[in-house]
Amino acid sequence: MDKLVFILSNGREKKNALEAITTIAGAEPLMVVTIDEHKENRSQSQNRLYWKWIGEMREYYLESTGNPITTDSIHDDLKRAFLEVDPTTDIVTQRPKFAPQSTSKLKVVEFAEYLNKIHAHAATSWGLTLTIPPDLRYAMVEDMVVKTFDGEKVQGN
Repeated sequence: MDKLVFILSNGREKKNALEAITTIAGAEPLMVVTIDEHKENRSQSQNRLYWKWIGEMREYYLESTGNPITTDSIHDDLKRAFLEVDPTTDIVTQRPKFAPQSTSKLKVVEFAEYLNKIHAHAATSWGLTLTIPPDLRYAMVEDMVVKTFDGEKVQGN
């Protein structure tokens, strides 16, 4: 059976989830039902801003050093610098290795924190002011007060 995911945002979704559970109750193989808080992964606007910044950092690096660098290299370096690592095992040597978290798995608030760290690092370490287009200025989170990149507090909608 394919994995089923229900976001219980309305009565219809709740009904569909209950029907699915009722259908599989007592069936073989045994199934596991997990209920967890729904949190959105990074937003599309956050992702656009992130890759815009990576492009700006790439251009800055090329202009300041004369050395080309790929956007993937910058992406990997930023993950290593600012994200927690996930312990894994090397499939060849069977030794432990540590890989940075995937940015695609970060929640909206976590990704906003990651962006804030990158923005601050670029400014303090490189003297680079990364562009923040007006439509991407706020990390909007529903029903939360969040800080913008310049430290201003705003209410999410």
